[in-house]
Amino acid sequence: PKRVSAPSISELDGWIESIKITGHQRLTQKGWLGDGGMGIVDLDQDSVLSRHLARKTLRPAAQKDHRLVRLFAREACIMAQLAHPCIIPIHDIGTDAKGNLYFTMKAVKGQTLKQRVGKKKSRFDRNEILDAVDILTKVCDGLSFAHQSGAVHCDIKPENIMFHTGEAEMLE
Repeated sequence: PKRVSAPSISELDGWIESIKITGHQRLTQKGWLGDGGMGIVDLDQDSVLSRHLARKTLRPAAQKDHRLVRLFAREACIMAQLAHPCIIPIHDIGTDAKGNLYFTMKAVKGQTLKQRVGKKKSRFDRNEILDAVDILTKVCDGLSFAHQSGAVHCDIKPENIMFHTGEAEMLE
């Protein structure tokens, strides 16, 4: 795989300033998908391309911390360079009407590994174990691709592994 490149601090600062565009005007929030330590993820409708997107917005408190803004922008920049079937693609980056930084990615219907395993009340049967091994193999394949590209996922956890149509993908 092609190695990803992370922008320098000065490149990030210039890039963050250049992001102040009107892209957010084409997005309409349709629902809430989840949240994490740095961001909130909503389901949006893109009125121009007529598709649903997941929009991750940096938390308002974090918007005031330039180091966190840089980390958030860096995450989007690096992830946008990773083209792999088990890694959710990044589509765009911008600021919303309030000036909050966000990036959009493919919206994935399904459930997280935490949701899927958390509902389980009894022991796994043979087919469920084989499915789990297959899914973990796909997650490892995506992680291996990211690592070979020079990127390291520092937040692998059940909440960041999404199942859809029989496959697993890593969220940001």
